[in-house]
Amino acid sequence: MRGSLPDGLFLSRNAPARFFFGAERAVHSLLACVSRKPPHNRCVPAMFDKFSFSILPRSLACLLLVLVSACQPSPRSGLNHPTPLAASSREMSGTNPSAVDSSRPLAEKVVHGEIGPDFTSASNAKMAVSPSTNSWLGISAWCATNGFPGAGLVLFQGRHLLQTGRTVLDLVPGSPLAKWRGVNCWLAYPLRFASSGELIANALDIEKTIKPLLSVSSLAATTSSNDVIVIDPGHGGRNVGAQSVVDGRFEKELTLDLGLRLGRLLGNRGWTVAMTRTNDMELSVAERVAIADSLGAKLFLSLHFNSEESHRQSGIETYCMPPVGMHSHLVRDLSDKPHAAFPNNSFDDENLRFSICIHRAIVNASGRLDRGLRRARYPGVLRLQNRPAVLVEAGYLSNREEALLIGQQTYRQRLAEAMASALDEIRSAPRD
Repeated sequence: MRGSLPDGLFLSRNAPARFFFGAERAVHSLLACVSRKPPHNRCVPAMFDKFSFSILPRSLACLLLVLVSACQPSPRSGLNHPTPLAASSREMSGTNPSAVDSSRPLAEKVVHGEIGPDFTSASNAKMAVSPSTNSWLGISAWCATNGFPGAGLVLFQGRHLLQTGRTVLDLVPGSPLAKWRGVNCWLAYPLRFASSGELIANALDIEKTIKPLLSVSSLAATTSSNDVIVIDPGHGGRNVGAQSVVDGRFEKELTLDLGLRLGRLLGNRGWTVAMTRTNDMELSVAERVAIADSLGAKLFLSLHFNSEESHRQSGIETYCMPPVGMHSHLVRDLSDKPHAAFPNNSFDDENLRFSICIHRAIVNASGRLDRGLRRARYPGVLRLQNRPAVLVEAGYLSNREEALLIGQQTYRQRLAEAMASALDEIRSAPRD
């Protein structure tokens, strides 16, 4: 049975969520009254303005806070939109792949993070074992011995095409980019030749990128319209996100409009959909994750628009979690933790498969620059999920040409239709 939370969230099976959010906000309000300070990322309800700050014993408020905090991770700190350093943007744009050092992983530094708390939660994360980053494997030989006997590399105009079934991977020696059905996917290391002349790839890239990309159609066997898809319009409330250089509109408004459009489309196509927010409200990472947990969601899709200081960058980026052992392609001003395992790492292959399908659909529908599918560990809404999770950056509000498009309802509708079509294609894809 469906209902609505007081905050306007349209959810199914939402009784646990209603209690969780109500109790958590009540405790923060009590603490606000006692300490005379507004709680972090919360507004004190007007009803408490009538009470004396000395009425509520601090011990009672603290006890309630302990009880509720035991049920959730700590809320995130204040949010800022990512600002890629100009020095790194050329490296990550893919315009000069041959200049990249193949001995070290690729990363783009961000001065300010966009989503999620810092990595304090990683201190308690278990350490997991992944393929060694010091191991390099011949791609053709690996395919022959790992369930892809029909796959083979074909040399075409200096590019190596790896094909199995309907899937074609375009691989370029010396480049950290692979192309899946025409769109970019970033590897951890550039491809290179062995002394024998065979094209080789890092073992981590083969196991966690190339192998899942060769079997994307396997998602169809585990995806149905009965699965709950959670759509997460980024930002909200005082967390406004980026701002358009054209009309000054905030990211929070545009992501909400895009999310509502996508939700309606998916609902009309028979999918079961939930929204993390349907109005201008502020949600912590913990709350966004809790919504998906309470519904047993199959997929979490977080929607955003990008921004950077030079105003020159443009294009579409899509993110999912890096596997254990892989450095992030995009990092915050905090250190990356490539060897820490987070909850979402249980879904590495599905993360990549959902992400590449959605990324391809948006790039093709928008006609904008393909900045590639990338891995990033800093967004809390990704790494803390207990399900496949995808974060879309559907264009740059800091780029005038792109901001003009994003401001148009018809363009946002086109983006929503592309994502809905991608999920439909996943659901009905024939097996390779």
